[in-house]
Amino acid sequence: MTGHDLSKEGAAMAPILFPDTAKHAAARVRLSKRLRPLLNSPDQRERDIGFFLFGLAEALRGTRHA
Repeated sequence: MTGHDLSKEGAAMAPILFPDTAKHAAARVRLSKRLRPLLNSPDQRERDIGFFLFGLAEALRGTRHA
């Protein structure tokens, strides 16, 4: 899977993992703080996790992925 595919998967999981919209902001902030080291990691597995979490965080923020 590409990074784009993984971010779309993360976005699709947002309503399942965080069904309560009141918790979206807190979850998004926690995820956003952890993204940079994962996306810059030399380990492919960590980068894949980073892209998945990026999609999840963006979905919680309310942005769409094409």
